Amino acid sequence: MASGSLSLRLARASDLGELVRLEEEIFASERITPRQMRYLLARPSATFVVATAGARMVGYALVLFREGSRVARLYSLAVCETARGQGLGSRLVEECGKRSSRRGCVTLRLEVRAKDRRVRKLYERLAFSVCGELPRFYEDGADGVRMQRAL
Repeated sequence: MASGSLSLRLARASDLGELVRLEEEIFASERITPRQMRYLLARPSATFVVATAGARMVGYALVLFREGSRVARLYSLAVCETARGQGLGSRLVEECGKRSSRRGCVTLRLEVRAKDRRVRKLYERLAFSVCGELPRFYEDGADGVRMQRAL
């Protein structure tokens, strides 16, 4: 898949099925449920940016905002296997950063598994740095780290 054929846009309620498909395809555990996704799609405090290649959704990023806070939280980033290695994760994160900045946020923050070197390297390349350790953060007891970057 050529990166030029990829486009980014905001998710619509009609994208729920594709978002759920991606979630199930990419994450083995700790998935966002269809009910949670439906709820988040309707909330002004959540923004889904989706990536499409033709008619197929190949990735998404979910950012959460809290009233009165200038920190946006990159809650989830998902890129299907066939679209990996083309810079799509970076494009999604950058788009989320732009949208967060337009909402008055000055920091983009996220959590990631401490041992997930591949994902941590992606975020480090995008100027994120570790700002906290999260012992036993995940449901399976795995440690996490909090990372952030200025917008």
